[in-house]
Amino acid sequence: MANHNQQSTSQNVANTIKNGADVVFDAAQNTLQATENIAMKAVDETAQAVSKTADSVKNGEAK
Repeated sequence: MANHNQQSTSQNVANTIKNGADVVFDAAQNTLQATENIAMKAVDETAQAVSKTADSVKNGEAK
């Protein structure tokens, strides 16, 4: 009976560690996704600014 209790306790500890790691990896993945979204928005906005500037220069509006 003691051996069964030790195995059960070991399994519970292993599951707790696994669940904790899962939470950490999910948080890291969410952080990376948010960072990527911010970076891509900055790239899009920069491309729009460059395009507007190029159009202004082409149309003789830039001074």
